[in-house]
Amino acid sequence: MAQSVSQPSFNPTNKLSAATIATALVALAQAVVDKFWPEFSDPQIWAAVYPLAALGAGYFTYDKPNVEAVNVQS
Repeated sequence: MAQSVSQPSFNPTNKLSAATIATALVALAQAVVDKFWPEFSDPQIWAAVYPLAALGAGYFTYDKPNVEAVNVQS
């Protein structure tokens, strides 16, 4: 059985934080469009933007290792 790695803290990774912030910004943009330009507010479009924003932000964010690599022999 593979050994699990102990995380040093409960802090999220940089990629997770970037994806979360990206989806929050999309939600803010959706609220602004809904308020000021409701004719451009299509729920199907916004449903596709959320995962694309999260994927893009997570993909392009550099993440430093948050655990120390240890050579474990099984």
